[in-house]
Amino acid sequence: MFKFINIIAVLLFTSNLFAEQKIHLLRVNYPPLWINSGPLKGQGVADAGEAFLIDQFKQFSFVSINSNVARAQSLMVHTRKETYCAVPHGKGFFNNVVESKVWVATAGHVLTAKQTFIAKLKNDPNIVNGDGQLILKAFLKNYDAKGVIVKGQRYPVIDELLHPYLDKRIVQSTATNMLTPQRMVLQNRADYTFQYESSVRYLQKIDQEVAYISLQELNSYSVPIVIGCNDTPLANLFLKQVDNNIQQLREVGLQKMQEYHSEVTFKLLQNIADY
Repeated sequence: MFKFINIIAVLLFTSNLFAEQKIHLLRVNYPPLWINSGPLKGQGVADAGEAFLIDQFKQFSFVSINSNVARAQSLMVHTRKETYCAVPHGKGFFNNVVESKVWVATAGHVLTAKQTFIAKLKNDPNIVNGDGQLILKAFLKNYDAKGVIVKGQRYPVIDELLHPYLDKRIVQSTATNMLTPQRMVLQNRADYTFQYESSVRYLQKIDQEVAYISLQELNSYSVPIVIGCNDTPLANLFLKQVDNNIQQLREVGLQKMQEYHSEVTFKLLQNIADY
């Protein structure tokens, strides 16, 4: 009987230890970070990063959770016993989040719309600079066009320009699919939206209609990407071990980002050690 009780105690201890090592991976439907469906399913940047982590860190148990941006932010910024991590997380995007070293980077946003709308913008010297880039501040001030963005998503640098127009001329979508705004444009429910260049390249790869214009305000801007987690002892242990293997993870990330950026843009992203 005593021996049986000891066995049960060991099993319970092992079970608790296993539970303490569980990391919830937050997955947002946002190609080409995660690609959840279609001809390129599973070939996203985050898909590759997660596969590397699961293979390399077998001492942890990983559980995937589908989420939208707002829910992911809530799980990551509030104090919880469980550990929630986003493998691609914009460095410094959320408060109260512990982060790994930078493992990849992506170019900033561009304005996307139907070809006719983009052609109209490019032919207006009042809102386009000498390099053919859209002056976003002038566009927002002078054009009574309907935009759409994703509620809860960060739009680095241009957030403050967009803010005065939110819920007026710029609708905030709460959809879980981060490409829903693009569909709204194609369905004539909005005139324009903003996407990362990598998302534009993804859409082109699957033969979807997409036209875009780069933004003057984001000249040479890029977003450093880390692994972000809510602040728990397990998260800190996990991220410390990730940092010890960061170069291998960077190789995975750069290989995937090269697939989703132009040659010129990718050259700007390669030296991630500077972030």
